[in-house]
Amino acid sequence: MLVWAALAAWCIALVWRRGPGTLLLAYFFGLSLIHVPGAINHLGVIGPAGGGETRLGFAVTLLGVAAMLAGVFGYRLARRSAPKAIIVRQRRQRRTSEDTAFGRSGQRMMIIGLLAYFIATPIATMIPSLTSIVSATGSLLIIGYWVLLKSSVADGNQRRTDFLVLSLPLLPLLTLISGGFAGYGIYFMIAILALYFQITRFRRTILLFAPIIGWLGLSLGVAYLDGRSEIREVVWYQQSGLGDRLERVFDIFENFELYSWNDQNHVRNIDMRLNQNLIVGMAVERVESGQVALAYGGTAPLWSLVPRVLWPGKPSVGGGGDVVSHYTGLYFASGTSVGAGQSFEFFVNFGWAGLVAGFIFWGILLAHLDHRLARGLRQSDPKQLLYYGMPGMALLQPGGNLMEILVSFIAATIAARLAFWGLKKLGLVCRPASMFRRIDPAHFRARSSSSGCIAPLGPPVKEIHR
Repeated sequence: MLVWAALAAWCIALVWRRGPGTLLLAYFFGLSLIHVPGAINHLGVIGPAGGGETRLGFAVTLLGVAAMLAGVFGYRLARRSAPKAIIVRQRRQRRTSEDTAFGRSGQRMMIIGLLAYFIATPIATMIPSLTSIVSATGSLLIIGYWVLLKSSVADGNQRRTDFLVLSLPLLPLLTLISGGFAGYGIYFMIAILALYFQITRFRRTILLFAPIIGWLGLSLGVAYLDGRSEIREVVWYQQSGLGDRLERVFDIFENFELYSWNDQNHVRNIDMRLNQNLIVGMAVERVESGQVALAYGGTAPLWSLVPRVLWPGKPSVGGGGDVVSHYTGLYFASGTSVGAGQSFEFFVNFGWAGLVAGFIFWGILLAHLDHRLARGLRQSDPKQLLYYGMPGMALLQPGGNLMEILVSFIAATIAARLAFWGLKKLGLVCRPASMFRRIDPAHFRARSSSSGCIAPLGPPVKEIHR
């Protein structure tokens, strides 16, 4: 746990000056969510079974995290330039029409993301291969939050900033009452708070209260895991109305107790859901003892990238229940979805070298996407936000399977281009005026009084980035 605390301090230090790092922070603490509680469980006197495997799995994950942070650090050294701040702190910045248009585009992205995630995605499941594209569009909800938060903090609008932050618990509530899962909404919250931590002036206060917030969050997680089956009963099988769903959700608070690692019920609930270390440790032991062989890329074969619409009979593959069962010896009920996680899959594919190299590559990829994402926020450029933010969100699945993440990343890359094209055609977003070099003012005119956009007239004008 002390090693994890040191790595957390290193991660925060990499993003302390409001530079690139939103995706890095979100991934680090998302990964911690499924590994750290399982390790904390073993600090008490009860300690569930599998303490040796949990310790080993946690150590393996920490090695991977250290390699990832080293990859981020190496990427920044290779660029040989200090990261620029997303916003420059001032008492109050004068808003321009361009800033106003950027904030409005954030509102529109949030609305489209909500519609895509909660309405369009369930419908798209009836059409093969369409689900990946439509579900990736749901990440516009997060990008819209990012835009509004950046705009509010830069403008000094503390009231709107507080409203956006205080509304975040609605995300897991929405995913819970609509699909029976709170995890998706929690990861959404982490991604949004990662940006907020970078740009707020209250970072030291957040760090001071972080242990208390984490303890309360873990306590709420125990209560949720205790009542999760009843919630899914009314959502999945009874398909009850909104009132019944909310009633079951609020029953969680009636059973709320502060987490204790010496309470058997608390320890059992956490160990069953938030102890990814156990399967990692078991897989490492079985590989090291020679009981199973390395997969050498078998958990994510390249032929799996062929869309199902072109190959209806494509077999189901990936790091799901079958792969986890093969490498751990554990067996799950038929149809159970089991996330392997990157620590697990990097190791079972290529051993220790694969673990280190895989996380280094992951860190470099996150650092690159973060750099372009931060530039998009700094320049109020929706195109860069979509092109790099949507694929970046696809990588924020620390407990997911590599094959599914790869498919999601490709689908998000396609969806980002389609989304920007559609939003631009509808006039909902546009490239900011600052992205054009104003050589001859006669060649430009304002597109509208409220858009803040500049459109060229006559011959095309070459775009030159700052």
